[in-house]
Amino acid sequence: MTPLRKPVDLQKLNELVSIGFEKELAVEALRRNENDTQKALDDLTNPETNSVMQIDVESRKKKRLLRAIPAANEELVSMGFPRAIVDAALRRFGTQEQALNHLLGQPNANAVVVGANPSVQSLNIPGLDAGQGLETSMEEDGEGPSSRAESRIEMQKWRMN
Repeated sequence: MTPLRKPVDLQKLNELVSIGFEKELAVEALRRNENDTQKALDDLTNPETNSVMQIDVESRKKKRLLRAIPAANEELVSMGFPRAIVDAALRRFGTQEQALNHLLGQPNANAVVVGANPSVQSLNIPGLDAGQGLETSMEEDGEGPSSRAESRIEMQKWRMN
């Protein structure tokens, strides 16, 4: 939305993108200049203005991600993952989807925290002995879950214990 609450003109945006400007920066330039293509072009080609726009775009991205993290955190915790592990995975990977993929792919719950945050030495998870883990890959003897679905079943069994 522009300062006067108008949406960014997609045709003008496509014009700027087609001549080589990054989409996010072109959106910002059009937004700031009320869809005036010439003024947007001036901002995009001015190194100082372009730099300020890049900083603003990155700042907005970070704010959006930070707002999304608490909801993602609660959702992953509600799936049964320990809060400390979820926090570390979200900080490391940034999105709920990437954090969940990482959490589901971990051979043991403690590895998530140690890998994600080197300053954390250990995490006491009730019911999880130091050598015990959630196996998510084939064991050397051929036993163990062979798919993500089986891994999830193993994880659910572990959580119930």
